[in-house]
Amino acid sequence: MKTTRQQQDATRRQIVASAVDLMTRQGFDGTTMKDIARAAGIG
Repeated sequence: MKTTRQQQDATRRQIVASAVDLMTRQGFDGTTMKDIARAAGIG
């Protein structure tokens, strides 16, 4: 399935927002890539 530029940008924004939220609550060392992917709905 081909993704559009808009879909890619939206996914990127969701990943960043999820990462910021998790790192704010759990700290940098307490946040894994798996946590971020799960929170962003991609993993």
